[in-house]
Amino acid sequence: MVSPAASGRWNSCAIRSFMASTRRSRASTTPSGIGVACRISMTGVANRSESAVSSSCASASERRSNFQCPPDRLIDWSKAVQDPDKLNDQTTYQRCFACGHHNESGLKLTFHLDGDRIVADYLPAERFQGFPGVLHGGVLATMLDETMSRTGALRREWLMTGKLDIRYRRPAPIDQPLRVWGEIARERDGAIDAVGAVELKDGTVLAEARGMFLRLPDQLATEKVAQYPEFINYWRT
Repeated sequence: MVSPAASGRWNSCAIRSFMASTRRSRASTTPSGIGVACRISMTGVANRSESAVSSSCASASERRSNFQCPPDRLIDWSKAVQDPDKLNDQTTYQRCFACGHHNESGLKLTFHLDGDRIVADYLPAERFQGFPGVLHGGVLATMLDETMSRTGALRREWLMTGKLDIRYRRPAPIDQPLRVWGEIARERDGAIDAVGAVELKDGTVLAEARGMFLRLPDQLATEKVAQYPEFINYWRT
């Protein structure tokens, strides 16, 4: 039997342990894809001695350290998802053919969130047609590639395309607005698998894709955009 005095000796470590465990039981997947399941009953915590609680806190700390998750992959998910402006390059660069608004020859895609999807609307330019009246398939591929790789912004990562498989379903007219979307299908160490599609406003699918996108090595990123330091750090701030 635990005395009232003993049961009242909940130190800050015990409270933190209980709250952290409750949060982990609600969300059983970490940003790095490691499954975590932890349930602690109120009765069980209340009846543990102070020394047992301290030991549990130490054990939890050891378990977390064993995951060895890189600090730059510990993401504030709520901030990433609730900050849609971070989906678009607002630095001095903006030269990307697909999304750069300083590139007068490009598509100038602007992204926003729709649930778990990253979405952009686009009215095709006549200069991008292939067959008369039909948007070139390469432009559709560019739209899919850029939108699906932009899912890395939700994880504060720059991604490079490792593989992109596209199924063209119907000709894309150049006189109708299009919508392209992409979303994460699976996460694994150093890579994201994403799916996406280009559709008409009524939901008719014109092209759909699945791809694998790799985390950009820091060394390569630094070498390629040394003249735009704010650009490479854009997703990470």
